[in-house]
Amino acid sequence: MDDLSFERKRRLLSLQIGKSMHEVVNLMSVLNKNMEGINGVGKEFENVASLWKGFQDSVLEKKDSDMPDAT
Repeated sequence: MDDLSFERKRRLLSLQIGKSMHEVVNLMSVLNKNMEGINGVGKEFENVASLWKGFQDSVLEKKDSDMPDAT
């Protein structure tokens, strides 16, 4: 009787572990898709960021050239 109870509990735990692992795999897939989406959105802003960086550099360059030398 004790062996039968052990086998039943072991089978139940194995099924629960299997279901949990399946859920983890599914959630990891969802996470992966979300991370890919975030990465895609970030890449969309690279051109805009580059444009603004060029603008900032040109403004700072102009500002530096307008300042008289202290020497």
